[in-house]
Amino acid sequence: LYCSLEMFINWLEQFPYFYGLIVSRVIGGITTNLLFSVFESWLVTEHRRRGYAEEKLETILRDSVILSNLAAIASGFLAEFLAVKFGPVGPFEGAVTCTAIALVLVSTMWRENYGSDVPGVQSVRGYMSSAFETIVTDTNISRIGLIQGLTEGSLQTFVFLWSPALARFAANAPSNVLGLDG
Repeated sequence: LYCSLEMFINWLEQFPYFYGLIVSRVIGGITTNLLFSVFESWLVTEHRRRGYAEEKLETILRDSVILSNLAAIASGFLAEFLAVKFGPVGPFEGAVTCTAIALVLVSTMWRENYGSDVPGVQSVRGYMSSAFETIVTDTNISRIGLIQGLTEGSLQTFVFLWSPALARFAANAPSNVLGLDG
């Protein structure tokens, strides 16, 4: 699901259509949440299912953050190269290609897991109800969620406002519209 949505939004962002960009940013918010939760959940469940030592999990998670940051730096260089070679749509075409490769690798090399298969474990609905109750009753969790949501929202807004299509839209917008002075 993640890879398919990512390929779709990167495909949408190749075209200078304002509403397509809005849709891609909404879906981008969904995929960002998937990125920061699903893969780590899969890793923890798979790690425990295989019976690996818990101490190794901390090392794996630490190293995955380091590798993720290095991959982000390398992706920036690749995006710059693709932008120079293919124009503004080059990085998006590259993202579709890289995500398609990831989709093939994940679907052929990863085993699907659905969380714990221990008897007596809560259903998905039970987990969701419990999580909602925790968010509502624990103000620390609520604040962290709010801060993360606002941070991600500001990052998505930056990406959205950067778009050349929005700059063309802003050039023709009425002068009294805030934030669209182009």
